[in-house]
Amino acid sequence: MPVHAAPPVLTRTELARAFATHRFAEVYDRLDPDLRWIVDGRPALDRDATVVACESLLGDLAHTVAELLRVEVVEDGASVTVETVTRYVDLTGTTVVASQDTLDFEGATVVAITSYVAEAADPADPVSPAEPAAS
Repeated sequence: MPVHAAPPVLTRTELARAFATHRFAEVYDRLDPDLRWIVDGRPALDRDATVVACESLLGDLAHTVAELLRVEVVEDGASVTVETVTRYVDLTGTTVVASQDTLDFEGATVVAITSYVAEAADPADPVSPAEPAAS
């Protein structure tokens, strides 16, 4: 009878990176029952609403190619912040998004998430909205 190894236990940094890069399923079992997720200052989502929102986002991205352009991770005590810049390409065009997710931990459990998301200039675009062409 084959012996099945238990899946590796992810570190706080690995969990935060997984969440920030849309690998949500890797995080679900580590979400506290009383989790609160605040996105861009909107009212907090509870644990169940967080899972629904993550699954909905994955559905929305099903026909989208996501190219991770930059990832910065900072661990500070019981919090891990991940900043990403991602290029999304689908049939309607290209969008570049900068985001920041801070996951707060108690032990190995995620107790709170705070996220900010903003459209960003595409670094591959020679004339980006952040730097208008000279006239």
